[in-house]
Amino acid sequence: MSSLLNSEVGLWGAPLSARNMPKIFNRLNQIWQQHFSVYTALDPVSAEIRGKHLNSILRLAPFTLGANIANGLLICLAFSQTSWFAPVLCWFFSLTVIAAIGMRAWWVGRKQQIKTASPHAIRRAVWNAIYLATIWGMMPALLFPQATASQQVLIASIMPGMMCAGAFILSCIPQAGLAYLWVMTVPSMYAVLSIQSLWFTVVGAMLLVYAVVVSIGVWTAAKAANARLKSEREAERQSQMVSLLLRDFEEQTADVLWEINMSGQFTHVSHKLAALLNQRAAALAETSLQNWFKEHCTDLAPLKQAMRAGKPFRKLLLPIRLDNKDHYWAITARPLFAEDGHCFGWRGVISDVTQEQQAQIRLQDMAQFDALTGTHNRGFLREQLALALDSAATRGTRGALLCLDVDNFKGINDALGHTVGDQVLKALATRLQLLCQNCTVARLGGDEFAILLHPLEQDSDATTVALTLLESMNDPIEVGEHTVNVGISIGVGLIPEHGENLDELLANADLALMAAKNNGRGRAEIFARSLGERSRRRLTLEHELRRALINNQFTLYWQPKVQTEDWYICGAEALLRWQHPTLGQISPSEFIPVAEAGGLITDIGNWVMREACKVAARDLPGLTISINASPAQLLRTDFFWQVDAALKEANLPPENLEIEITESLFMDASPVALRNLRALHKRGVRVALDDFGTGYSSLAYLRKFPFDTLKIDRAFVCELLSRPDARAIVRTIIDLARTLGMDTVAEGVEEPAQLVVLERAGCNVIQGYLIAKPVPISEFHNLLENWIPGNAPQVSAVPQTEFGQMAALRSHPSSMDATTIFG
Repeated sequence: MSSLLNSEVGLWGAPLSARNMPKIFNRLNQIWQQHFSVYTALDPVSAEIRGKHLNSILRLAPFTLGANIANGLLICLAFSQTSWFAPVLCWFFSLTVIAAIGMRAWWVGRKQQIKTASPHAIRRAVWNAIYLATIWGMMPALLFPQATASQQVLIASIMPGMMCAGAFILSCIPQAGLAYLWVMTVPSMYAVLSIQSLWFTVVGAMLLVYAVVVSIGVWTAAKAANARLKSEREAERQSQMVSLLLRDFEEQTADVLWEINMSGQFTHVSHKLAALLNQRAAALAETSLQNWFKEHCTDLAPLKQAMRAGKPFRKLLLPIRLDNKDHYWAITARPLFAEDGHCFGWRGVISDVTQEQQAQIRLQDMAQFDALTGTHNRGFLREQLALALDSAATRGTRGALLCLDVDNFKGINDALGHTVGDQVLKALATRLQLLCQNCTVARLGGDEFAILLHPLEQDSDATTVALTLLESMNDPIEVGEHTVNVGISIGVGLIPEHGENLDELLANADLALMAAKNNGRGRAEIFARSLGERSRRRLTLEHELRRALINNQFTLYWQPKVQTEDWYICGAEALLRWQHPTLGQISPSEFIPVAEAGGLITDIGNWVMREACKVAARDLPGLTISINASPAQLLRTDFFWQVDAALKEANLPPENLEIEITESLFMDASPVALRNLRALHKRGVRVALDDFGTGYSSLAYLRKFPFDTLKIDRAFVCELLSRPDARAIVRTIIDLARTLGMDTVAEGVEEPAQLVVLERAGCNVIQGYLIAKPVPISEFHNLLENWIPGNAPQVSAVPQTEFGQMAALRSHPSSMDATTIFG
C-alpha cells in the first residue's frame, strides 16, 4: 500500500491540468505494466497465475452468490407492502438469473481446477462483475429516494457490505474488483445525494472515502496475491530444477550422492553408492556412514571434526583402503534443517579423486625434477641457491655455481636426430651426477646444466671440479649404434663474491659461460667484473641505439676515393658515426654488431641510404658515393625498393651510387639477396664486393653476379711493403678484376710507397689516410676546393724487386704466365 501511496503522491504532486493528463496516464500505464501485466501477458506462467486467481474466486462462488440472494430477499421483504414491490420483484428476478448462471458455472467446474486461463477469461470475469454490480447499483438509485427511513437504513446497511465484500473477494482480479466497487458506488452516491440534506451529503462523502480506501486495498491485495503466486511458481520451478539436476547428476556424474540422518543411518542409497562402497544396498541401509569409514579410512578425524562443527564443508580429502588398494575420496556435505530450524541429517557427495591425487603427487615430483634427465630442475636449483646464499650471508660459508652447456649440440640434433640428442643429454646428466654425487645437479633447459657446489672449503675446489668435468668429456658417449664425442663449456660463479642474490649469481655464471664459449669452447671461465661491464655496456648500447635515430644522434663522415692514374677525386665512401650526448663518440665496430644482433641494422641502414643520397645529390655532384649494406638489409625483399625510393627522393642518378657488400652474404646463397643485387644492377646502381680475399672468397659467386668493383682489404695493403705473399695476393686480385672487367679499389693506403706498388700493379682507385681521414661534409668541401689533380705524393724508395717485377709485367704483358702472376 505504501508503494501505491508513494506513486500517487508522485503522480498527483503536480497541478492537475490538461497538460499533465498525458503524463498521468503514462505513469498509470507504467504502474499497471509493472505489477499487473500478468492479466494480459500470453506466457505460460501468466496463464497459470490467471487460472489460480479464477480458482480462488470460483471456490467462494456458492457463498457469495448465496449472500447476494439473501440480501435480495431482504430487500423484497422490506418493499413487499409498497407500490414498488413489482419493480423490486423484477429486480430480484434479474439478480436470481445472474446468480443462477454463476452457480451453474461453479457446479460444472467444481471437480476440476482451472490450470490456465486466457486474458479473454479475465475480461469475461470483469464483465460478469460489472453485470452483478449494475443490478445492485440500480436498486438504491431507484428505491432510496422514495424509501422510508427504515428502508433507507436497510439499503444503507446492505450496500456498503456488498461493496466491500464483493471488492475483497474479487481483489485477485483488480479490474473486476474495482469495476464492481465503482459501478455500485456511483449510483449509491447518486441516491444519497439526491436527497437535499446536509446529513445525506456527509453520508455521500463518507461513501466516497470508503470506496477510495477499498480501491487502495484491492490494488494492494492484487499486488500481494500476484507476488505470492509468482514466488510460489518460482519456488516450484526451482524445486523441479533441483530434482532434475540431482537426478541427472546422479545418473551422469562420477560423483555419488549420499544422505544420512542424525544417527548416521543412510536414508538415500543408490546403486552407485552401493557400488562405490562395495556393499549391497540392503546392507548399507542397515549400517551407518561412520561405521563404514571406521573400517576403511585410515584417518577419520577430519570428517568427525567437520561434522561436529555443523557447517557445510567441501572437498574434505580422506585416504581410503578398499580391496587392498589405496584410494582418495573427496567428501562434500551440508547439514539438513527442518522448518523449525533443527538439524535432521546430512546430505552430500563422494568424489573419487584417486587419479587426481596421484597426478598431484607426480606433479610435485615434476616441480623438482627434470622429466628427461631425472636431474633436478631450475625451480629446485633456485631454492637451493637461495639457501646457499642465506648460509653464506649468515654463517660465512662459501660455494660455487657451475653453468655448463654442450658445445655444438645443435649439430648433434641436426646430424643424428632429436631422439639421439635426448639420449646424449640423459647420458651426460648421468655422468655429471656420478662425478658430483654430493652436489645439486640441475638441468636448466635445452642442453644447459648447472651444478651447485656448497659448501666449499676453498675457491680452488670449484676450478678442480670444472677441470674434472672437462676431462670426463674425453670419453665419448655411446648411444645405440652411434658414438658421440661431446664437449662442454663451463662458466663459474663464486658464492658470495659473484652475486648478492640468486638472479645476479645465475646471470654472472651465465656470463662466464658465454666467455668460455667465445674464447674457443671446451674450457672453463670464472666470472670477472669486466664480463659484467661488457654485458651492461652492450645492453646500454642496444637501449640507446633505439633512441639514436629519433634523437638525430647519427651523422655521416666522408672519405675520398682517388683515381691513381691522374690523381683526381672520383668518389667518396659514406661512413656512419654516432656521437652520443653522454657516452661520447662510439666506434662503428662496437655499435654495428649490437645493431645487427638487436634487429636495428635495417632501420639504421635505411637512414644511411636516404641521408647519403640526399647529401650526394646536394653537395657532391658528379662523384660516385659508396654505401655499405649489411646482409640483413639485402635479405629483405623490400631492399631494392628502399634504395630506389632514396634515389628518387634525392634525385640522384643511379650510376652515382655504389652499394658495398661483404663476402659473408654469399655463404647462404640467398635467392632474395641475388634478386636484390640483380635489380640494383639493372637499375644502374654499381655493386662492389668489399674486403675481397679475407673471408669466404670463391670464384663461384663472382660468376653468379657481375660485380662492378672489387675492394682489396686493408690487411693486404698494410703488408705490401713487408711481405712478398701479400704483394702476390694483391697482384692476383687486380689481374682477376681486370680479366673480369671490374675496377679495383685498395683501402687503407697510408704510405706513398704503398701507392706506388698499387699503381704499378694496375689498381684503379685507392682510399686511406694517405689521402684523408673520414671527415664531415663541410671539411670534405674544403678538401675538394683545395685538391690539386695530378699532385700525387712522391716516394723516395720502394722494394727494388717489386719495381723490377712490376716494370717487367707492364712492359711485356705477353710474357705473363701462371708462375709470374702468382709469384
